[in-house]
Amino acid sequence: MGKQINKWIWALPVLLALTVSCHTGKKVVDSNVAPNSVTEGVTVPAPAQGQAVASRFSQIVAKQGGWTTMQSGGSVSISGAKSFSSSMQIKMVRDRAILISLRPILGIEVGKLIITGDSVIVIDKVHKQYIAENVSLITNGIPATVSTVQDLFLGRAFLLGGGDLRQNMDKLKFTEDGSIAVIEPKEQPKEFSYSFTYGSNDKILSVNVAPNGAGTGSLYKADYSNVQLTLAGNVAGAVSVSTELKGTRFNLDLEYNSFRWNEPLDIDANIPAGYKKISGRNLLNILG
Repeated sequence: MGKQINKWIWALPVLLALTVSCHTGKKVVDSNVAPNSVTEGVTVPAPAQGQAVASRFSQIVAKQGGWTTMQSGGSVSISGAKSFSSSMQIKMVRDRAILISLRPILGIEVGKLIITGDSVIVIDKVHKQYIAENVSLITNGIPATVSTVQDLFLGRAFLLGGGDLRQNMDKLKFTEDGSIAVIEPKEQPKEFSYSFTYGSNDKILSVNVAPNGAGTGSLYKADYSNVQLTLAGNVAGAVSVSTELKGTRFNLDLEYNSFRWNEPLDIDANIPAGYKKISGRNLLNILG
């Protein structure tokens, strides 16, 4: 049983590093759905493009509604060098913190990952040890913030370092190829480029992060499905991510079974007394 639990604990950093996309599964049940609440009172400036294109661009961006907190249950699975599946609980406070709790056996929490500010904390409750490092430990050089990771987990387009997408439309490029639409920044980072693809129903399909210069392929490829209109706008209910870690291809599937929005929520980032600190450099060796 110890080896099996180690698999679940090992998955915590991978869970965040891989980010998000979808997996065909159960339909999200959201008692907070309010179809008219997302676009009412939202005015999005039209970019300097053709009127029809500008209208579709504005419509997609306007469906990224605001929110303050999110809670959900669900499941997570990984396939690659290691394979596992587990139930989970996830909580977010917008722009402040993310908590992912792994509960593989009878709802008992065996470990959790917390991102707050520019720090990541991984707590192994089975072996009473923890990691506390800069968030770059799990973003592989991509300058992600808590807000960026939240958008990735929920299937929302973002502008790295740019804040709310609705206030940064002039920094984005919007193109169409038939029913498919693509949003990407006008100025890409030097090391990589990223873009978001939308379908004919203006719901997000994927995000792709590709290296610039020599080499081909993707750093991350996330596919979204079961996109639902909620109080926070369009949100993906299932995520399927493919990436490479230490030369091995990994696939991550996340599935949410419910969403609760804007309820009072506090995320405890305290490390339990008596836990031993582990170096982030040895994370996979120790927990794998």
